[in-house]
Amino acid sequence: MGKGDNNVTSLCIPIEEVLKSLNEISWSLLKLINKSPNLSLNEIRRSTNLSQDKCYKELSRLEGGALITTNRDSADLRVIGYRISEYGIAALEISNN
Repeated sequence: MGKGDNNVTSLCIPIEEVLKSLNEISWSLLKLINKSPNLSLNEIRRSTNLSQDKCYKELSRLEGGALITTNRDSADLRVIGYRISEYGIAALEISNN
């Protein structure tokens, strides 16, 4: 492989490994984001009563596992919305959780 070539398949994490890293809060957030795409951190916090720190850590866990994606609100670029990824949908289907 030359410089700049990417072998994306070598970077993939088996979904079973990702599922092992999730806890009850992670699953709850994943389900919430699946039902209500583009929720902001504050909206998620209000729905779950989690502290900002705990909510951010769990969202980071989901994003690190490629289960969710983020996007900036076009009306207010300071606001980040969270959406479930195809990998996240597959995780929910596999787990039946």
